[in-house]
Amino acid sequence: MQPRRRLAMQPVWTSRPRKRRHRTDQWQGGRAPAVPKHTWLTAAALFLLLAIVPQTSEGANCLNCVGGHLLPCFAPHSDTEVLCFVYADAANEICPPGTSNCVEASTTPKIIVNCAECVLNTQGPCKHENDGTCVDYSSSSDVAPYTCPSGTVECSSTPGYPTLGSTNLPSGSICTSDGDCASDDCSSGTCGAGTNLAPASGCSLGLECASGSCTGSLCDQGTNLPSGAACSVGTECGASSCAGGTCTQGSNLPSGTGCSMAAECGAGACTAGLCAVGANLPAGTGCSVAAECGSGTCAEGVCAAGNNLPAGAGCVDSSECGSATCTAGQCAAGTNLPSGVGCAHSSECGSGGCSNDVCTAGSNLPSGSGCASTDECASGSCDANTCAAGSNLA
Repeated sequence: MQPRRRLAMQPVWTSRPRKRRHRTDQWQGGRAPAVPKHTWLTAAALFLLLAIVPQTSEGANCLNCVGGHLLPCFAPHSDTEVLCFVYADAANEICPPGTSNCVEASTTPKIIVNCAECVLNTQGPCKHENDGTCVDYSSSSDVAPYTCPSGTVECSSTPGYPTLGSTNLPSGSICTSDGDCASDDCSSGTCGAGTNLAPASGCSLGLECASGSCTGSLCDQGTNLPSGAACSVGTECGASSCAGGTCTQGSNLPSGTGCSMAAECGAGACTAGLCAVGANLPAGTGCSVAAECGSGTCAEGVCAAGNNLPAGAGCVDSSECGSATCTAGQCAAGTNLPSGVGCAHSSECGSGGCSNDVCTAGSNLPSGSGCASTDECASGSCDANTCAAGSNLA
């Protein structure tokens, strides 16, 4: 018996042969047949639908999602709603960073609330009782969901452990509106960085805070803050005054005090947010150390009034000056001053001597010379701080 021959498949020709097709870019006439317009519109609508409503497995979606979305991953939003997201890795059902899988479809997902006042810039809903660092719930498969690791407590369920509110989220947190964020800036679903944030505001970096310090995702209270800085109490401000959540402008502030402008400082200079050190400041001017004052005395942050001050010393009243003259905030140079009176140059003294900013005692001084005692005068007579004329002097 002869083996059967395999017949090659041949096209079946009709009485009117069909034209043979080549590659799709070589249609008869060089053009592909037009696709009906409604076909493109249908395909575009289907694409948008798939993009807006991601497909998830039945029974794996969260309930109470903001906007009514049915998605498998969530992050806390309020006491009754959560923000829901698609898987970052759908094949392995891995949620995006900062979100969690819903435990079961028929129950509301747990609202995860992070602890406040965490040290070392750590974050999480569980806080170590000893060192104050915060961590996430245990990832071990042999413990119940949302269980804090050993040695930690869940802040949201433990009295005395403060938590972060959903309206005070630090930068980098997931958000849906500006009001969710401490920075009042929610862009592309993430809280933006803040500036000049008040104490207890959510933060990720110290530079976001008015105090310059962020601990445990909260801005620390400030000290010696300049005017215009965010504050909660006056003790945070250089001017010791906080109004409407902002440090008020100061006046006559001592050196080293927080400032925003020179007019606030006693020394008349504000450098790098601090009042500059003054020199030869008049009485009543803000000061930090005695060396800044013309009087040489700084008491309770203010230069004290001087007495017997030398020429050039800062003054407010002439009674402070050895020359008894205060001009334009400085003691004027004296002439023929008696011994013991403040001086800057020997030429001011009747004795011709000025030592340690004081006129020295004279000896055998002629009449008219400044004096403090009769021993200094050739005439042996000192009247009204002036050597009297003598008679029959040797």
